[in-house]
Amino acid sequence: MNLTLKQLFKFGAVCVSACALSSSATGFFSDSFEAPEGTNGNSIALYKIAVSGTQSENTNFQWFAASGDASAIAITNAAYADIQGDGPITGEVSELILDLETEGNTLSRTVGVSLATSVYVDTLIQFTPSEDDPDLSGSTDIKIALFVNAQSNLVVRHMYVDAVPPVVTHVTNTVIELAEDINPDKWYRLSMELKQFNGVYGTKIYIDGTAITHPFALAEGESSPTLGGSYFFNIVQANSMELISFQGTGALDELVVSDEAPYFSTPAAIMLTLVFNDNLMDVTQDAVTLASNDQVAVGSTISIDAIDWYEIASVTGDGVVYTGPIGSQTNETSGALTMETEAAVDVTIAAQYYTGQIPVDLEGNTVDAGKLAAWAYGQELTQNYVEVNAAALLDDYLLNVDEGTDAELKITKITVDGSLATIEIEPTVGTVDLTPAGLNGTLNVYSKDDLTAAWPTTPAATQDFTIETAGKVTATVDVGDGKFLKAVVE
Repeated sequence: MNLTLKQLFKFGAVCVSACALSSSATGFFSDSFEAPEGTNGNSIALYKIAVSGTQSENTNFQWFAASGDASAIAITNAAYADIQGDGPITGEVSELILDLETEGNTLSRTVGVSLATSVYVDTLIQFTPSEDDPDLSGSTDIKIALFVNAQSNLVVRHMYVDAVPPVVTHVTNTVIELAEDINPDKWYRLSMELKQFNGVYGTKIYIDGTAITHPFALAEGESSPTLGGSYFFNIVQANSMELISFQGTGALDELVVSDEAPYFSTPAAIMLTLVFNDNLMDVTQDAVTLASNDQVAVGSTISIDAIDWYEIASVTGDGVVYTGPIGSQTNETSGALTMETEAAVDVTIAAQYYTGQIPVDLEGNTVDAGKLAAWAYGQELTQNYVEVNAAALLDDYLLNVDEGTDAELKITKITVDGSLATIEIEPTVGTVDLTPAGLNGTLNVYSKDDLTAAWPTTPAATQDFTIETAGKVTATVDVGDGKFLKAVVE
């Protein structure tokens, strides 16, 4: 179905569309199609009909329907629930709508207002795509027309201009790239403003409260219009609006024409429930601290600050996308919570020990960040303290002992059997769990023949570590690789 605003302000009709205003406006008229004026099943030609005279000889039609037009008032269809927030008529019941079936004719609603000031048309509408673009070339009274093409794009028929002040070149059909294709099963709020500025007339179009902009549309300048705005240059430049016309199939409700701008109520926000361990992180919104199970609206920006040694591992919820950074060693992040679906859900914020590698001394060497985080957190050492004292803390970390233990390893016994030497290794101070699971580093044994030479960079080839007693291990080494031995945790 189309809609046209003609000289008589008529919307060209090939796909249904409409404009409307809030009932609080200084309205020229508002059509709700509800009882008592509207009756389910009645032809639109009978809606608001006024009959007068002693013999009912005088009749005033608000809606003009040609013979064969099947447009009628009908019970609200299920898709009406898609509309969020109030429509053009605030607080109006939504039992009856206008079901448009013009059968190739043009259905018109009389308006008859001057355009000395802005005039607004506001309505709820279901669009029906056209198989082929409507041929409106024969109409000489169209100001602007709307329809939906076969590709489900909204199309505006208007006068194309290539300079400002406007230099009129030709009538054009401009395809509008909306965020989503027009859905014929969905209801939309269509609002339009017809306005004169700087000596020209243009029409501004809103879909669900958002103004359409386009390089072919005019923008109001301080002294003259410019291109790239929201006002589509009207085909017929005139200062009156007489008709709003429709052609084709579709649905319409709450049609309002007024000289006051529409009020677009804000739909109820979709709320997300944040779930997190507040012992591991602080979550804030606009510098306000949130508690676990507090709610924020979709689109909100939150900041997450984890405690030392914990990274923000994930921010997850069904259909939720978090735009901030997360992952390895990221313990401060800020980002928006966006939504791919439209349902309230829980958003779980998870923290964990650092992952990856992290520097622990002044020579650029790194260690397993998760092991370091677990050791330092258990020692109640801040990240800054470890960074400053990394070199002094390294041995305690590698041996997985308390800070300040200053334990080292010593070889306390050597037994030689042919080419193999079995050595016994134990710490110099206290008890150290020398098993692979007990150490943060790796226990290696090195051998060399020349005591003055540097120790090799790879451990002795043959090693067989055995736990003898608590805090003591034995290792078998092929002394063919060297007679001098060293045990170290790295």
